[in-house]
Amino acid sequence: MSSWTEGYVAEIPYTPAITELSPALLALNLAIRNVRAPDLTGALNYYELGFGMGLSLLTHAAAFPNIHFYGTDFNPASAAHAQELATTGA
Repeated sequence: MSSWTEGYVAEIPYTPAITELSPALLALNLAIRNVRAPDLTGALNYYELGFGMGLSLLTHAAAFPNIHFYGTDFNPASAAHAQELATTGA
């Protein structure tokens, strides 16, 4: 039987946060390209596939309370860490 990590590097810890995924930075990059960005003060949904330790997702959720943030990660330990951080803040 194959390991659950088959084809996936699980031995290297993730980068704690990826600021390039910030809704504000994504909107800025769209504006630079003359593409209309969504209104970040309105109701939006944001989904991060592969959130690692969850720090970026949780930071963005705190900064944009009107946006509904969702995320998932393949690594159960990372998902558990993000859930603990979201629940306790530590």
